[in-house]
Amino acid sequence: QCLAEGCDLLKKAALYENQDVGRTLTKWQEGGMISSYLVEISSKIYYKRDGITKKGHVIDHIVDSIDLNGSDTWFSLEATKLGVPAPTITAALEARFLSNMKEERVDASSILGAPEGADTPSVMKDQISEDLQGAIYSAWTCVVAEGLSIFVAAAEVGQWEVNLVECLRLWNLPASFLNSDMLDKMYSALTESQGNMQHVLLLPSISAQLQAT
Repeated sequence: QCLAEGCDLLKKAALYENQDVGRTLTKWQEGGMISSYLVEISSKIYYKRDGITKKGHVIDHIVDSIDLNGSDTWFSLEATKLGVPAPTITAALEARFLSNMKEERVDASSILGAPEGADTPSVMKDQISEDLQGAIYSAWTCVVAEGLSIFVAAAEVGQWEVNLVECLRLWNLPASFLNSDMLDKMYSALTESQGNMQHVLLLPSISAQLQAT
């Protein structure tokens, strides 16, 4: 969700073409702070021409709606039940709720359109690219931190023995769609702390990166 909204901002605020978004994602993948499997495959789709309609790129023909499944809602339901704040995860879930209301959004857009003559804000393309990468990194870090906090709370209630370091290792295996440099850094930070923490965002290397972002 974070990556999708970031790409949308590049197109609508910075007026990037699809190839520009693809080049930006490639740059992030090759040396940025959000290098990951998701960024890698996303960079490729922005170059892909549509072979069915022969018009434009594949990305322009993907319907902006997604069905929900149990795993989408589980985190927010558990967070609410356990009294654990998870605002970033919940915001992403609500965006999915909204995406699923495709017909309602289309109808509403004919009534509540943007004001005529409204201009996009004046932005420096290189600056918005850097700012967005930092924002996506911070949001991703918060999502993982919130997820781990939910695990910790659930483990206390259920009296489970949960190894958070092992959880991060499994999430970040090469075959995982969650594989990323960010998870690798978080795994290292949690390993150094020997799995002891009040909150993953307070681990020295993680908090230092967030402060610098």
